[in-house]
Amino acid sequence: MRRSIVISILSTFIIIFSISCNNDEPERLKIGMFVVGEGYNDAGYTENAKEGILMALAKTPFDTLFVSSVTYEQAEIDFLPENGCDIFFLSGVFGIDQTLTAAEKYPGTQFVIIDYQYKGALQNVQSIDYKIDEAAFPLGFLAAYWASFKDKIDPKVGIIGGVDSPVIQRFTTAYNLGISYFNNHYSQNVTVVSSILNSFDDSDLGYRVADSLINKCSADVIIPVAGKAGIGALSATKTNNKWAIGVDVDQYYSLPDVRDILLSSCTKRLDTTIYSVATTFLDNPVINSSTYIGTLQNQGVSLAPYHNFDTQIPDSIKAAIETIKTGIINGSIDTGF
Repeated sequence: MRRSIVISILSTFIIIFSISCNNDEPERLKIGMFVVGEGYNDAGYTENAKEGILMALAKTPFDTLFVSSVTYEQAEIDFLPENGCDIFFLSGVFGIDQTLTAAEKYPGTQFVIIDYQYKGALQNVQSIDYKIDEAAFPLGFLAAYWASFKDKIDPKVGIIGGVDSPVIQRFTTAYNLGISYFNNHYSQNVTVVSSILNSFDDSDLGYRVADSLINKCSADVIIPVAGKAGIGALSATKTNNKWAIGVDVDQYYSLPDVRDILLSSCTKRLDTTIYSVATTFLDNPVINSSTYIGTLQNQGVSLAPYHNFDTQIPDSIKAAIETIKTGIINGSIDTGF
C-alpha cells in the first residue's frame, strides 16, 4: 500500500512524497525533483517536468520526493540527497550553483540539471538542455504575421518574460529575430513591446502587464514566457479579444479556458526527456555525466499544432514556417544562439 503525504514548512517549502508501507517489498530506488516556485501546477513547465517522473512511475515502481520552494537555499537542495534520493532532478533556472555544491558533497547520487549544459568535472551531473530558440523563432514569425493580418495600421507583438535569465533570453531573442525575419521578407513593420515580470508565480501581475501591453501599447499578439504568471497574461489576452502563443507545452490542452486565442505553443518535451533519463537510471543505476540536447530535428522542441486557427493561417505562411524550420535545422537560418 502506498500513500501520499504533503508537508508545508513556513509556507515556502513544499514536499510531496510517496512511501511504501509494505515491509516485505524490496528496497526501491528513490527519485527526487526540486523546482523553484509555488508547486507544480503551472499548466506548463513544472507540471510537465513532474509528468515525466509520473510517466516513469507508471512503468517501474520507485519512491518519489517532489520539493518546491520559493527559495533555493543549500539546505533545501541538500534535503533530497540527505533523504535517500538516488537520482535528483533540478527543473528551472534557479538553484544550479547549490545543486552543483550538493553533487560534490554527495558523489553517490545522480544529479540531473534541466535547461542547462554542464561542462565541469563532476562525474555525477547529467544535464538536459533544449534549443528552444529553434521553436521560438518560427513562432515569432507566426505572431508577426498574425499581428499584421489583424492590425493593418500599427501591428505589435507583446513579449512577457518571467525572470531575466539565460533560458528566458533564449526564448525572447529568438522570438524577436523571427519577427524581424517576417518584417524583412514581407516588407512589414511589426514592432515589439516587452516586459520582464521578475516573477514566475504572480498570475495577477501577469494579467496586469498583459492588459497594459494590449491597452496602453496596442499589442495584438501576446507571447508570455512566465510560468503561472503567464497564465494570467493569457487570461488578460482573452479578456481583451487578442491572440497569444503558448509556452513549454501545448497549452491548447493544458489551459482549455484560453484555447480559442492560442495560435500555437512553443513546446519542449520535458516529460518524455525526463521519463527517458529516469527509466534509463532505474534500469541501470550507474552514475554518469551525459548531456541531452533537445532540438527541432530530434523533436525535443517543437511547434504545437495551429488547432482552431489551422484554416485561418494561409498555406503560404505555413509553407514559410516549414522552410524556416528546415533552415534552422540545416544551419542556414540563425536563431541567435
